[in-house]
Amino acid sequence: METREKIAKLNDVLAYLGLSPEEAIELLELVQKENKPKPGCRIKPGMFWFEDDTFSVNKIEGKKIKAIVELVRYGYIYGDLTASELFDIEEKYLNWYEAKDYLANFSYPCKNGEKIVSYDLYQIQDLAIANCCVETDTSYFCYPYVREAFKKINKKYRHGKNWCFHDCERDWMTAIEFTDDINIISYSKKKDPCFVRPVLAFYLPRH
Repeated sequence: METREKIAKLNDVLAYLGLSPEEAIELLELVQKENKPKPGCRIKPGMFWFEDDTFSVNKIEGKKIKAIVELVRYGYIYGDLTASELFDIEEKYLNWYEAKDYLANFSYPCKNGEKIVSYDLYQIQDLAIANCCVETDTSYFCYPYVREAFKKINKKYRHGKNWCFHDCERDWMTAIEFTDDINIISYSKKKDPCFVRPVLAFYLPRH
């Protein structure tokens, strides 16, 4: 549908509803505000994070996926961007130096309150092996939920050695080896490649 055609149809709808363009904008802003996650809402690992910043355990027709929630920790929601239906974002297989540089320079249109992050040792341990879901009211590990969400959209979930990022001068760096059975703390030489994925973090303020 051409832009002019869309405008004409929109004007017809506004006239039918008895709304001015200004009133329609105010209403849309109100709808967008209502759709944003509220403090204390039950956002859990494995949920789909949609373009309009709503969340669901199931894929919703007509909504495009921004990410899949991997972790909820200390007021932050972390989403794996390789699940995105908005952009073609792929997992990379890089050495530690290349991976750190890739994430530091990763280009993404972050909204207010969002940022691209790299997991530190504690975050990726929480994601992979720790009882990390206290904030989401479940005692189960996070990643099985995330894995199932990726399966629903036929996309590749984490598998194999994944880098974590923290300050360290040694030649070796911690990596978490994801498998379908158990995830293991491992180590790799910084010069050897491991997997890395861009992660979107959103701070959910608590009042």
